[in-house]
Amino acid sequence: MDKLEAVLGRLPSFYNTTETSNMYGLMKSFTDELQVQLDSIDRADDMIGISSTRGSDLEYRWGNILGFPRISNETDDQYRARLKNSVQTMVGGTKSSIQFAVGVGLGISTDQTKMDDMIHIYDAWDYNVSEVDPAIKTPCNVICYIDLMNEQYYDSEIDSIVRSCTNASKAAGIDIHIIVANYKLDYYVQMDDVTYEQLSTLRYSQMGG
Repeated sequence: MDKLEAVLGRLPSFYNTTETSNMYGLMKSFTDELQVQLDSIDRADDMIGISSTRGSDLEYRWGNILGFPRISNETDDQYRARLKNSVQTMVGGTKSSIQFAVGVGLGISTDQTKMDDMIHIYDAWDYNVSEVDPAIKTPCNVICYIDLMNEQYYDSEIDSIVRSCTNASKAAGIDIHIIVANYKLDYYVQMDDVTYEQLSTLRYSQMGG
């Protein structure tokens, strides 16, 4: 039962409440305006959090507050997930903030699934790989392992961008050591533009072999 029916049902039975009556028109005007006000209240109540905000309000409220505009064709659920993740990344020095910074450098920061698949952050003392210098396995060092899954190119220019992003996101006194694996190498990139650390994880098949 809608509000108009509810109001009309409470009137005395001898009132004329047919659709052509003055009483019906008066009550309809009242309930229509009431519904507008109630909808406004519900909308304001929904916008109290990211999870409950819908449609354009997600961008106009939370997107503007956090500085993350909606991407074309992005669903509400996808946008909510990105907005919630952005809150975590604003706290410098956390694993989430470092992962997000690397994602920005690689151009994949809008795809949380891809970042989770490709970017892995470890405390250096927990990273048990022989190639890592034992001297860096201290509380002040972090390993950022990037597995590009043969989907993306990586060269000295991208490496510089990634390192710049991570330096901006890390906590003071923390050193981030980046290891990159399984990436595409542009045929025209000169080998001396690729760092030793990158070459150490470059596959023979990726070098034209």
